[in-house]
Amino acid sequence: MKGFWERVADRLDKIDSGSVQGYFHDLCRETSLLWSILQSVSEGVAVIDAEGRVMFLNEAAREILGISRRNPLSKPLLGYIADPRLFEFLDRELRVQNRVVEREIEARHPKQMILRVNILPYRLDEGEACGAILILRDVTAEKHRQAESFRSEKLDALVTLAAGVAHEIGNPLNSLAIHLQLMEREIRHLPKKSRRKLTDMLEVAGAEIGRLDEIVRRFLGAIRPGQLDYKEVNFNAVVEGVLDFMYLEISGQGIAIEKQYDSRIPPVMMDESQMKQAFFNIIKNAIQAMPGGGVLRVSTALRDSHVEVKFSDNGAGIPKEKLSRVFDPYYTTKEGGSGLGLMIVYKIIKDHAGAVELFSKEGEGTTVCVSLPLRGKKTRLLKNSSSTPGTRK
Repeated sequence: MKGFWERVADRLDKIDSGSVQGYFHDLCRETSLLWSILQSVSEGVAVIDAEGRVMFLNEAAREILGISRRNPLSKPLLGYIADPRLFEFLDRELRVQNRVVEREIEARHPKQMILRVNILPYRLDEGEACGAILILRDVTAEKHRQAESFRSEKLDALVTLAAGVAHEIGNPLNSLAIHLQLMEREIRHLPKKSRRKLTDMLEVAGAEIGRLDEIVRRFLGAIRPGQLDYKEVNFNAVVEGVLDFMYLEISGQGIAIEKQYDSRIPPVMMDESQMKQAFFNIIKNAIQAMPGGGVLRVSTALRDSHVEVKFSDNGAGIPKEKLSRVFDPYYTTKEGGSGLGLMIVYKIIKDHAGAVELFSKEGEGTTVCVSLPLRGKKTRLLKNSSSTPGTRK
């Protein structure tokens, strides 16, 4: 723009009416182009003067800040900021001019997001700053992808390590079991009184070795990399099968089951055994979250390219500061928990190219949502969905 006005000044003595129209046309065209570019970018752009009044605000900035197009820009920018953290940050930083600032803010209005804010001094010519340019970018999805990638890398490393450790534990367990059998044969020659006491001790030791061996076997079965046994299965039937298997445990805790199945869901390709294990672990967590009873709500739904199932409890919920770590290996919010249940869920769903999300509010309950792709199958829509709330039939 500066170059344009310099050209005009150089030709003031030669300007006629036709030239004025030409320059005005060029000015309008350049202004329109600049306006179009700023409106089309995905980042929010705001320009304010030295007093903080809004000089320009593109559509992305309006959306990020929650400023309706019906709301005229007639007051300082801070007057439109509803989120307290963002307001406090901008109120502090905009008081200091001639400084470049970059900061990530966790905002909650107009929606919960991680917002990256860049503040740049705004100058005319080469003089002092006469305002500021704000560049706003919602990086929530980017942060989630980074966290997902980090979690996957950490999980893969842990799985490799844990599988090796579990395998090494299995060898001495087998040796101990063999030696216990040899000891059992030897004590048959001892007096009856001594033999009874030693036999009881050997039975306890043998039972503990068997228990450890079963734990190692199940753990290896859940985390060992391997080819999934894909088959077309009835998605709702898989969910119902797990609920049916766990019905006595669920009802025994005074928990009612409310079910809503979407009958439009077509057959889904999955490893049924692995998926049942994932659903079992999720439901087990829900049961443990409601020791005094409650309601377990289970619903399935067909989306554009995937199916989903939600498991919701009305238990104690999970504190906000702990939510980001619930899928981390060996991290648990329960006393005596192993921290492996949701890790195994995460791995099974990841191996199926699906996604698992957890939403929770302390004191209100938790919802786990599992999404699985339809793997290129054409979706066959039926007339309507079925809703079957209630307990087991």
